[in-house]
Amino acid sequence: MAALSSRSNLALAMLALAAVRGYSWGIVSPDMRGLASKAAGGLALLAMIWLAHSLVRPAWAVALAATVWSVGELQVVMCSVWYMVEPWAVPVGAPICSARFDLDLGAAGIVLIAWATWYVWTRHEHADG
Repeated sequence: MAALSSRSNLALAMLALAAVRGYSWGIVSPDMRGLASKAAGGLALLAMIWLAHSLVRPAWAVALAATVWSVGELQVVMCSVWYMVEPWAVPVGAPICSARFDLDLGAAGIVLIAWATWYVWTRHEHADG
């Protein structure tokens, strides 16, 4: 990532993400600001995940971790935005995406994280690369 090769550029990218995360929710209607904040947070995390990945030498374990984490953050962003555009019934205490699909997506996420952790732990003997 040549544009972020200097520490100053990295700091500026991080500050821009902080601004988007912290203040972009204000552009939507007051009743949707919580969801907008959640979506902005997911976008900021996605950017930081892949920024961190780009700063380490290519490593399959880091790429796998970044991909697994990104699946969850993409779900947060997509469901938050989708719900703002076309709301659906969500039982009290239920996750928005799980309610939409009538499926416990959190359980699937835990299984994916557990598998990825096991895979990294057993396949690479804790070495870098």
